[in-house]
Amino acid sequence: MGAPIITGFELNGADVDVSHVRLVEQWKFLLMDLGLVWLVAVVVGTLSFMLSVLVRSTPAGMGIMLAALISGAILNNMVSSWESAKYFFMVNLKLTAYISGTAPPIEGMTLLSSVITLFVWWALALVVSFTVFTRRDVY
Repeated sequence: MGAPIITGFELNGADVDVSHVRLVEQWKFLLMDLGLVWLVAVVVGTLSFMLSVLVRSTPAGMGIMLAALISGAILNNMVSSWESAKYFFMVNLKLTAYISGTAPPIEGMTLLSSVITLFVWWALALVVSFTVFTRRDVY
């Protein structure tokens, strides 16, 4: 667990930028990775909760969320030139790719911009869920 992992590579076109490369111990890298995955899980769970509140049908809510996640995986490969696609939550779900040095799906995306985008989606889902749930009559 104390062995180092080399991280911080950045791709600039065809060149590899090694100016930000650093050695991180495996346990620290694992904690960073776990934290980013946990954040993504919270956002996806909150969006799923919002869909279950809006749709009222458990299978329909799960189906819509599954379709959104699958379409997001396809969307990552297709819309690298579409500038506004970086605001979709599905495109921002691979946060761990930033710490391993993988190029972002759309040029100009950073870890901070992806976290902020996911936070906005999370907050919006909470507001919509709370508003719709409190206005509904539950018998």
